Amino acid sequence: MTVSIVSPSAAAVKPRRHPRFRREDIPAPEIDPVLKAFGRHIARVFTGAWYIPP
Repeated sequence: MTVSIVSPSAAAVKPRRHPRFRREDIPAPEIDPVLKAFGRHIARVFTGAWYIPP
């Protein structure tokens, strides 16, 4: 039995840009502070700073 390794072609793994949804800007004072804090928490998780608020 012969085993061969098949690698994907460059076209199959080429990264594609995802479409960005257009939305209206929200003024900063109108954003709920709890929502802002949640966004900061998620950003910390993705940057490697694992902090979970009490």
